[in-house]
Amino acid sequence: MPAPRFIRPPAVHPPARGPSGRTSCGRRPFSRVRPGRRGLDRSTRIVTTPHAARRLSVPHGFRQAAGLRTWEGRVPRRGGVRVRITSLPGRHAGQAVPRGLLPPVRGSLLEFGPEDGPVRLRLYLS
Repeated sequence: MPAPRFIRPPAVHPPARGPSGRTSCGRRPFSRVRPGRRGLDRSTRIVTTPHAARRLSVPHGFRQAAGLRTWEGRVPRRGGVRVRITSLPGRHAGQAVPRGLLPPVRGSLLEFGPEDGPVRLRLYLS
Protein backbone atom coordinates (compact mmCIF):
# COMPACT_ATOMS: atom_id res chain seq x y z
CA MET A 1 0.00 0.00 0.00
CA PRO A 2 1.45 3.42 -0.91
CA ALA A 3 2.28 5.94 1.80
CA PRO A 4 -0.50 8.49 2.49
CA ARG A 5 -0.22 11.83 0.73
CA PHE A 6 -0.94 15.03 2.62
CA ILE A 7 -2.05 18.42 1.35
CA ARG A 8 -0.11 19.78 4.32
CA PRO A 9 2.31 17.79 6.46
CA PRO A 10 1.03 16.73 9.90
CA ALA A 11 1.46 19.43 12.54
CA VAL A 12 2.79 16.96 15.09
CA HIS A 13 4.65 13.72 14.57
CA PRO A 14 4.11 11.20 17.38
CA PRO A 15 7.25 10.17 19.25
CA ALA A 16 8.72 6.72 18.68
CA ARG A 17 7.28 5.69 22.06
CA GLY A 18 4.52 7.61 23.77
CA PRO A 19 4.94 8.58 27.42
CA SER A 20 3.39 6.23 29.95
CA GLY A 21 -0.15 7.20 30.91
CA ARG A 22 -0.94 8.93 27.63
CA THR A 23 -4.55 8.81 26.42
CA SER A 24 -5.70 9.55 22.88
CA CYS A 25 -9.29 10.35 21.87
CA GLY A 26 -10.73 10.00 18.42
CA ARG A 27 -12.82 7.89 16.11
CA ARG A 28 -9.73 6.24 14.58
CA PRO A 29 -6.66 7.81 16.14
CA PHE A 30 -3.66 8.01 13.84
CA SER A 31 -5.66 6.31 11.05
CA ARG A 32 -4.33 8.71 8.45
CA VAL A 33 -0.80 8.80 9.81
CA ARG A 34 0.37 5.23 9.38
CA PRO A 35 4.01 5.95 10.31
CA GLY A 36 2.76 7.50 13.57
CA ARG A 37 0.52 4.56 14.34
CA ARG A 38 3.37 2.12 13.67
CA GLY A 39 5.71 4.00 16.00
CA LEU A 40 3.25 4.46 18.85
CA ASP A 41 3.56 2.31 21.98
CA ARG A 42 0.84 -0.38 21.86
CA SER A 43 0.09 0.12 25.57
CA THR A 44 -1.15 3.70 24.94
CA ARG A 45 -4.72 4.14 26.20
CA ILE A 46 -7.07 5.09 23.36
CA VAL A 47 -10.69 6.18 23.83
CA THR A 48 -12.72 5.94 20.62
CA THR A 49 -15.90 4.39 19.17
CA PRO A 50 -16.60 0.67 19.85
CA HIS A 51 -16.12 0.01 16.10
CA ALA A 52 -12.68 1.67 16.01
CA ALA A 53 -11.63 0.07 19.32
CA ARG A 54 -12.18 -3.40 17.84
CA ARG A 55 -10.16 -2.47 14.73
CA LEU A 56 -7.33 -0.98 16.78
CA SER A 57 -7.11 -3.80 19.32
CA VAL A 58 -7.29 -6.91 17.13
CA PRO A 59 -5.37 -6.16 13.91
CA HIS A 60 -3.12 -3.38 15.27
CA GLY A 61 -2.41 -4.64 18.80
CA PHE A 62 -3.50 -1.63 20.88
CA ARG A 63 -4.41 -3.54 24.05
CA GLN A 64 -5.99 -0.57 25.85
CA ALA A 65 -8.33 0.68 23.10
CA ALA A 66 -11.67 1.43 24.78
CA GLY A 67 -14.89 2.01 22.87
CA LEU A 68 -17.43 4.44 24.29
CA ARG A 69 -21.03 4.55 23.10
CA THR A 70 -22.77 7.93 22.82
CA TRP A 71 -23.13 9.61 26.23
CA GLU A 72 -20.85 7.08 27.96
CA GLY A 73 -17.84 8.41 29.83
CA ARG A 74 -14.50 7.53 31.37
CA VAL A 75 -12.58 9.34 34.07
CA PRO A 76 -8.82 8.72 33.96
CA ARG A 77 -6.96 10.03 37.03
CA ARG A 78 -3.29 10.68 37.55
CA GLY A 79 -1.30 12.76 39.98
CA GLY A 80 -4.33 14.42 41.60
CA VAL A 81 -5.79 15.46 38.22
CA ARG A 82 -8.79 13.95 36.47
CA VAL A 83 -10.07 14.17 32.92
CA ARG A 84 -13.68 13.21 32.31
CA ILE A 85 -14.11 11.99 28.70
CA THR A 86 -17.72 11.92 27.48
CA SER A 87 -18.67 10.53 24.06
CA LEU A 88 -21.04 12.86 22.18
CA PRO A 89 -23.19 12.23 19.10
CA GLY A 90 -21.59 12.97 15.74
CA ARG A 91 -22.36 12.87 12.02
CA HIS A 92 -20.22 12.67 8.92
CA ALA A 93 -20.25 15.87 6.88
CA GLY A 94 -21.61 15.92 3.34
CA GLN A 95 -24.08 13.74 1.52
CA ALA A 96 -21.87 12.28 -1.25
CA VAL A 97 -21.52 8.83 0.36
CA PRO A 98 -24.40 6.89 1.98
CA ARG A 99 -23.90 6.89 5.76
CA GLY A 100 -24.05 3.08 5.96
CA LEU A 101 -20.73 2.88 4.07
CA LEU A 102 -18.86 5.08 6.55
CA PRO A 103 -17.57 4.08 10.00
CA PRO A 104 -19.28 5.56 13.09
CA VAL A 105 -18.16 9.03 14.16
CA ARG A 106 -18.43 10.87 17.46
CA GLY A 107 -17.26 13.93 19.32
CA SER A 108 -15.65 14.08 22.74
CA LEU A 109 -16.13 16.43 25.67
CA LEU A 110 -13.02 16.61 27.86
CA GLU A 111 -13.38 18.13 31.33
CA PHE A 112 -10.14 18.81 33.20
CA GLY A 113 -9.83 19.50 36.91
CA PRO A 114 -8.41 18.39 40.25
CA GLU A 115 -9.68 15.03 41.56
CA ASP A 116 -11.59 16.63 44.43
CA GLY A 117 -12.48 19.98 42.85
CA PRO A 118 -14.54 21.65 40.14
CA VAL A 119 -13.95 21.43 36.40
CA ARG A 120 -11.34 24.01 35.35
CA LEU A 121 -11.47 23.55 31.57
CA ARG A 122 -13.97 22.04 29.12
CA LEU A 123 -12.81 21.14 25.63
CA TYR A 124 -14.97 19.82 22.78
CA LEU A 125 -13.26 17.71 20.11
CA SER A 126 -15.07 17.02 16.88
